[in-house]
Amino acid sequence: MRSPPRLAMCFVVPLVSLVPTLAACDGGGPGVDLRTSPIVDGRRAAQSEVYATVSLIDEAGESNCTGTLIAPRVVVTAAHCLAIEDEQTGAVTGTASPDSVRVVWGVLDVADAGGSDTYGVSNVIVHEGYPNDSPPTDEASGAGRYDDIGLLLLDRAVSGATPAIVPTLADAIAALDGGATVTVTGYGATSPDTDATGVLYIADISYQLRTSFELVLGSNGEPDTCPGDSGGPAYLLGGTPKLIGATSRAGQNSTKNCGEGGVYSFVPAYLGWIVQHANGLYTGDGTVDPTDPTDPTDPTDPEDPLDPEDELDDEDYTEDCSGGSASLAGLVALIALDARRRLAKRNAA
Repeated sequence: MRSPPRLAMCFVVPLVSLVPTLAACDGGGPGVDLRTSPIVDGRRAAQSEVYATVSLIDEAGESNCTGTLIAPRVVVTAAHCLAIEDEQTGAVTGTASPDSVRVVWGVLDVADAGGSDTYGVSNVIVHEGYPNDSPPTDEASGAGRYDDIGLLLLDRAVSGATPAIVPTLADAIAALDGGATVTVTGYGATSPDTDATGVLYIADISYQLRTSFELVLGSNGEPDTCPGDSGGPAYLLGGTPKLIGATSRAGQNSTKNCGEGGVYSFVPAYLGWIVQHANGLYTGDGTVDPTDPTDPTDPTDPEDPLDPEDELDDEDYTEDCSGGSASLAGLVALIALDARRRLAKRNAA
């Protein structure tokens, strides 16, 4: 059995429809209690440490999940923050409506956010594979593939923010295997005795292991993420922050609510999926070509190579047999090949 996601507990009515699995405040499943504390042993972040971290708030203005800005109008978060799930079976029955969630950036305490810090959502996207029930690759942690990743497309660009970079899979693996320190941040609960959320905390934790689609970060006695931090970033710092993980859940063999490390979606493994589903708002470097927003990777081509209506898409953009997404470099190469094929067709005509 997988451990419960790291959401804030006991949401009031506006969030019950968004994540109905949290309506019962006594746990996320038989014999399992949801976590009720902030980033354990972390510290309150400074203003310079907001980075690209955002809070997801409900209609009442309460922070319930965390996310990361990767382009002026694109936020990466956890699928379980956005999916509507059946209380009994856990099956996904729908997706949160865009008007039920907003995004706050640039504040240390969501209670201090004003209108200029708050952004509406135009589209909510949950990974189609969530929740993936394939057997875990690592039995101790339960890490394997859960597809706990989603996107929010905002109705306007976030002003003043520097989006995080999603590194290529190769670069992320090289950094982790080289002993890089991982930094986690989130707007999770601020006390083990309350469900209050909305204050940004930060901590450095260790890298433990990775599967093709998930990371295990932290260990017993280290700082750890908790409810309300769900969907929030695991960064590699140094220059522009690099987003490598999105907070998902505790390890399946955890014996306490927080403090024993956790499982994170390995964001670089989903880079191709992100590009495919960001509606032209994300190109891999956080920018958009304003002259051709439907096809930012190839502005000379009026057709969108990621458009499902395009007959060439199936041969030009694919996921491998194991379900992994193509790397950005591979995607760009395939798009270039697509352009050459079309040019050849035009010349032949």
